Amino acid sequence: MNRRKLLSSITGIGVIGLAGCAADGDDSEDSEATDDGEQDDSETDNTDSGEDDSEEEYETGVVYEDTLSNLRNWQVDVVEGQTVTVEASNIGEGERLRFQVGDGTGFVHSYQFYEEKDGETNEYEIESDGQHQLQLNPDRHEAPVNEDVEIDVRMELSEP
Repeated sequence: MNRRKLLSSITGIGVIGLAGCAADGDDSEDSEATDDGEQDDSETDNTDSGEDDSEEEYETGVVYEDTLSNLRNWQVDVVEGQTVTVEASNIGEGERLRFQVGDGTGFVHSYQFYEEKDGETNEYEIESDGQHQLQLNPDRHEAPVNEDVEIDVRMELSEP
C-alpha cells in the first residue's frame, strides 16, 4: 500500500504501470505494516507539511563584500519586491564591472560601472519569485587588456 502511494506521486506512465505489477505480490506485507494508526498519521503529517508550507523562502543580507578580480555567479532564492543593490568602488582607468540579474529565462537586468561611475550604486527590483542568478564580472575594456582587475564590490539583497 505504501509503495503504491509513493509511486503514484511519481509522474510517468511506465513507472506507474510497473508499480502496479510489482506491488501486487507485496500487498499483504504492506497492509500489515500500515495497520498501525500511528505510522499512517506520521506519513500523512510528512506529506501535508510539505504541501501546507505557504511561506515563501528567500534570501536577504549581504551577498558579497570584498575585492573582486574574477567573474562570480550566485544562485539565490528571491521574491517579488526584493531589491538587489550593488556598489562598486576603486574602479581603475580602463576597468569596468558588469552586474547582471537572470530569472531563469535570461538576463533581465544589466548594468556597467566604469571609472567615472566609481562609488555609484545600482539597484534592481526583483519582478518574479524564484531562483535568480546574480553575476558580477570585472574586466578591462581598454588596453592593456591583459592587466589584472581588482574592484571593491558590495552586493546586498533587501527585504521584500
